[in-house]
Amino acid sequence: MFDKEPEDIFSGTEPAKIEPLRPGGAMSPTVPGRPGAPAQVGAMAEDLGESPAPRKKMFLVIMVAVLAVILGVGGYLAWQQFFPKNTLQTNVPESPAVVNTNLPVETPPVNNTPSSLCGNGVCETGEDATNCLDDCPAPPPPVVGLDTDGDGLTDAEEAALGTDSAKTDTDADGLTDREEAQTYQTNPLNSDTDGDTYTDGDEVKAGYDPKGPGKLL
Repeated sequence: MFDKEPEDIFSGTEPAKIEPLRPGGAMSPTVPGRPGAPAQVGAMAEDLGESPAPRKKMFLVIMVAVLAVILGVGGYLAWQQFFPKNTLQTNVPESPAVVNTNLPVETPPVNNTPSSLCGNGVCETGEDATNCLDDCPAPPPPVVGLDTDGDGLTDAEEAALGTDSAKTDTDADGLTDREEAQTYQTNPLNSDTDGDTYTDGDEVKAGYDPKGPGKLL
């Protein structure tokens, strides 16, 4: 029963290849092979044609982003340095003011009042026979013996006294201009000659002197 030698089951297989040891020896990780290829013990990813680790890609992305931020900030600062805001604003042309042409046009009022000018034929305020005889002719001289108001004084006498030749009692004190000028010697232009608050006419009627204290003689 045991006269035959045992059959070698690995006689038809190729002997395994002995790979050189890498630094680290048995501690090197087992790297899976490509689909359809056996895994290799102690092989690196670069040896099997695998891509770099994801952390390297992430590191490159972060570096690119940081570089873009630095370039953007630097460009903005350079723009502010060479093109300040005040310079840009001064170059903007001012828009012209809008004029409303629909507003009504005010016309100045016409002054129909004649100007105060000597020679315009109107005797105005401030003009008289002394400074503008053309506009303000002198009154005609009174006729000798003429008594317009019939108070006993001729117009020429009243002109000398300054009384009104058209009124018998210029100061309205109750005495005629002739009575004041020739009889009682009071002022025909002042109704209270002595200033005692009584009119000249009232004092004469009461028997008092209109020129001062006391009674009439």
